[in-house]
Amino acid sequence: MLIPLLLSVLVLLTACATVSKEQAETEALMWDAARECKQRYVTIQSIDRIDHYGRLHFTAHGAGPENAAFLRCYQDTIDAKSRTAAHIPAERVVLDDAAARPIVVRGQLTGGALVVPARINGTADARLLVDTGSTWTLLSPKLAAQLELPLNVNTRRSVVIVAGGREIAVPRVRVASVKLGPAAVENLYIGVYDTFPNVPDVDGVVGMDFLRHFRVSIDQREPRLLLSPLSD
Repeated sequence: MLIPLLLSVLVLLTACATVSKEQAETEALMWDAARECKQRYVTIQSIDRIDHYGRLHFTAHGAGPENAAFLRCYQDTIDAKSRTAAHIPAERVVLDDAAARPIVVRGQLTGGALVVPARINGTADARLLVDTGSTWTLLSPKLAAQLELPLNVNTRRSVVIVAGGREIAVPRVRVASVKLGPAAVENLYIGVYDTFPNVPDVDGVVGMDFLRHFRVSIDQREPRLLLSPLSD
């Protein structure tokens, strides 16, 4: 049975009918990553196609943990290959000197969700909703413009799954750092999307690309976010 599964991978949108050199290189990276990971999982019978939004169509024996592991392998491999090709440094956690453990980031509840203060690229203050259901950190177009992030019609886009399982295609771009309290993650490849167009005081979400570097706990009574670096 053919099982189409969505992966968050980089694709280049183009108005031309022909495939650009950059798009062809991106597609080659995706296929290389898929083939490498297929060799590790015997339940994956064949990789049938990868569509222009990065959705991987493959044939497998059943479903379950093997397929999930295959998807994680693909995600990690394509991210690593894409970063290398684009000369993007690896993500890195940086903590202020003598930062207490766990790191406490105090915030406010908005619609039952925790919103915390953040600092982007060391220059722009933001308020981000903590979203463990979002694959990536997402910043509003207004904040992206304030930061002068290099976005244009040819900026690569990826399909991301956000809270509730909703799928959206967003342009992605590197930021030097996202910092919550004394904890920063450098070289994040974030998405730009107006997640809360009707909530002007929320500038986006902090997603699992940031949170995966920590053991995370949300205390809604305070309210506050507790972060314990996995490297400790």
